[in-house]
Amino acid sequence: MMSRKMSEENKDRLELGGSAIVFEVRGDVGERVQRLREKFDPVLANEIPVEITVAGSSGVGPIAFGQDGETVLNELGRIARRLKPFEAWLGRVIRFPGTDIFVFEVLPREPFELFYRWLSDSSIVFEPIVNPFFPHCSLHIWGPVGPELAAEMLRQRIKGSFRVDSFAVYQRIGEKTVGLAERFPLTGP
Repeated sequence: MMSRKMSEENKDRLELGGSAIVFEVRGDVGERVQRLREKFDPVLANEIPVEITVAGSSGVGPIAFGQDGETVLNELGRIARRLKPFEAWLGRVIRFPGTDIFVFEVLPREPFELFYRWLSDSSIVFEPIVNPFFPHCSLHIWGPVGPELAAEMLRQRIKGSFRVDSFAVYQRIGEKTVGLAERFPLTGP
């Protein structure tokens, strides 16, 4: 059973268009990423939770507008029942070519790619996106980066794993800020 974060009165207005679907990075690993974000990209640290986007700015694209929110949530609940919890860890920091975006690669890639395929094959409609899916956790996305700062970010490593036992739907609240709309526990066999 999924946990409801929205009040009963909000269900009548449930519009998930533009929302992202993410795996949150919690625990010690998430806290360490958050501290690094505070150092390297305070806007990111304050506006977006530590997560791995599978639908939104990465992955299959954001949820398209005009769909029935409850239908979308029901489909996501069905997908959550297919995937069992798993362990993941952060690999090296990479810089997206031609940008000042720095991210941790996420390993193993397979469970994230499987989830991505299930979303792609689902009844949910997503907005188009131009970038191929690459499981990652953002370290820096806003603002220019000089050579010294770039070198420092590329040297960052976080040891340890984190348990992935749920995914979440986040809605955009402002230009950059997002808020939790729903969380789905992974209950697969």
